[in-house]
Amino acid sequence: MYETIDRSGRGGKTNRSRQGAGASSRAAAPFASLWDINATRVLAWVKGGMRLIAILSLVFGTLGLAYAVVGKAKYSADATVLIDPSNLQVVPDDLYAQSAQRDSQLLEVESMMRVMTSGNTLSRVVKALDLTSDPEFVKPGTGLFGGAADDRDPSVIALDALAKRVTAKRADGSFVVDVAAWADNPEKAAGLVNAVVEAFQAELAQEEADGAGRSAKALSDRLSQLKDNVRAAEDKVESFRRANNLQASNGELISTQSMTQLNAQVLDAQNRLIQAQSRYKQLASQGVTGANTDALQSATLTALRTQYATLKQQYDSAALTLGPKHPTLLALKPQLSALEQQIAAETRRIIDAAETDVESAKADLATLTARSKGMQGTVSDDNQAQVQLRELQREADSATAIYNAYLNRTSQVAEREQINTTNVRVITPPTEPTQRSWPPSPLLATIAGLLLGAVFGLAFAATIGLWRDYRWLSHTAATAG
Repeated sequence: MYETIDRSGRGGKTNRSRQGAGASSRAAAPFASLWDINATRVLAWVKGGMRLIAILSLVFGTLGLAYAVVGKAKYSADATVLIDPSNLQVVPDDLYAQSAQRDSQLLEVESMMRVMTSGNTLSRVVKALDLTSDPEFVKPGTGLFGGAADDRDPSVIALDALAKRVTAKRADGSFVVDVAAWADNPEKAAGLVNAVVEAFQAELAQEEADGAGRSAKALSDRLSQLKDNVRAAEDKVESFRRANNLQASNGELISTQSMTQLNAQVLDAQNRLIQAQSRYKQLASQGVTGANTDALQSATLTALRTQYATLKQQYDSAALTLGPKHPTLLALKPQLSALEQQIAAETRRIIDAAETDVESAKADLATLTARSKGMQGTVSDDNQAQVQLRELQREADSATAIYNAYLNRTSQVAEREQINTTNVRVITPPTEPTQRSWPPSPLLATIAGLLLGAVFGLAFAATIGLWRDYRWLSHTAATAG
């Protein structure tokens, strides 16, 4: 087929096709269509484009070497940070709950890692290092690629530039995060990484403090309502107590205490009445001439009986020796009669007094019994009111307990705001890099340029070869037709 095409295609086009890639294509193995590509055909394309490949490799290699020599150097520094999601256990009942599940902890570390590269953290770095005055982050006068000046706020410009320079990556299955940043000089790169870590720790602490502050404020706002509830409940208790006259002493109602005392007085009155009646019966049964000295206890009666006994002894002694008409006996007899009358009068007085004591004891018992019956109604009413009072008191106690719990928790949360419990440790601090991270060394840049130029050269050679084969096939089809 190649010979037929060669003989029929003599002329300018055929002669020209013999040059370059066309001759190589015809020297290759036969192919039936444009897309019938094999190794021999590709080698023909490469052989035909060797000069182009060499030129592009040389050009790209030279460009790579030039970029490596004159390109702006970038230095990268990094640090290794351990973010422990189980924060320090400063208080037993902490505000923030801690998860013991590893998947949840890994998600929490991922969230913290996002905080590390967030706008709040990087804004702290911009402010701490005064990056708004650094020409590396805020170019004065002109915008990107020498265009118009950026009219945004310098802090926003510096924040955008810093966000492109800082990266954070967590090692798989661990809480270790690698933080990296690059700058135009080694010292600044290390300073950026160190500032990012410090800002991250400060941001976490501030986040916890803000959360505790919000909780403390919410609790404080709720405390005022709880305090009003306690006051209202206690006012109900006192108002009900005053309205029902439920005065208490030592935890017991005054009416109950009074009833207890009154019952004791009734028992005493009953005992006194029994004793008075017993004494009166003894005296009344003996009469005015009774000789029971135990029942008749009186100093006057004792003296009269003593005088009577003495005088009676004198009279009896005189009667033994003297006659009944003797003046001595006649003088003693009226005296004896007078003493007998006095003894009888005194005995009658004692009996009357005992009877009076009985009546007085009866009156006292009746009075106390009446008071006791009246007090029983009062105590019954007070006990019924005491049931409602206890219900009101329980409500007041419950409101007080809730208020005290919120008050204690508010104080604890307010103090929690002052404590930093985040557990973030720098296990590998940043150090100043000794070599630049970009651009690569001149040797590597040259090799990369040569390889890239060769790739582009091969692509161009294949494209040109494919185009010439297309023209050759088109010419062959036209000649055959």
